[in-house]
Amino acid sequence: MDEERQREWDIRLKAIGLLVLVASGSWTLYKFRSDRQVDIEHQKQAAILDAEAKKQELNKYIFERQAALYFEASQDAGILANSRDPKRLAEARDRFAALVNGEMTIVEDRRIELAMFTFRDCLDSIENKQPCKRYGTNQKGSELDKDLIKWLGNADLPGLADDLSACIRDALQENRGIQFSNRVDNKAVCPYS
Repeated sequence: MDEERQREWDIRLKAIGLLVLVASGSWTLYKFRSDRQVDIEHQKQAAILDAEAKKQELNKYIFERQAALYFEASQDAGILANSRDPKRLAEARDRFAALVNGEMTIVEDRRIELAMFTFRDCLDSIENKQPCKRYGTNQKGSELDKDLIKWLGNADLPGLADDLSACIRDALQENRGIQFSNRVDNKAVCPYS
């Protein structure tokens, strides 16, 4: 009987060992799957963060290019409105025309477009000995505020250059969240906002 009891204990121990082995294997499999799921979630989050970083980098490039074009348009308008140097005037006129009909169309908003067109049309009017005038509608298609137009004064090159610069400032403030100083004596207001 001793031998039979020994065999019985042997079977029991082997069964317990088998159960421990199955339990250990099940736990290992569960842990592997759980860890794998966590890894997959981390990879998804990393991919999202990477895509966001790429988008921000592209946005940074576009903004830098946009700002450079805005400042260039404002500078050319200032030269055209105030310079008496024929060489500088010719260069600024050519560059301004290239901006109006080219690169600026990619990055400008409607108010800047209206200010640029108004300035360009004023240049043409001056060549044809005609008076300059502002466009009659704002970026939303509404009629311009008559009191504001009266306050802004004549539509001449210096005034329209100020309009363009003010529209650029407004666009950067509203679209990009950039805050410029608030000058009390500043008469440069974008009539097209």
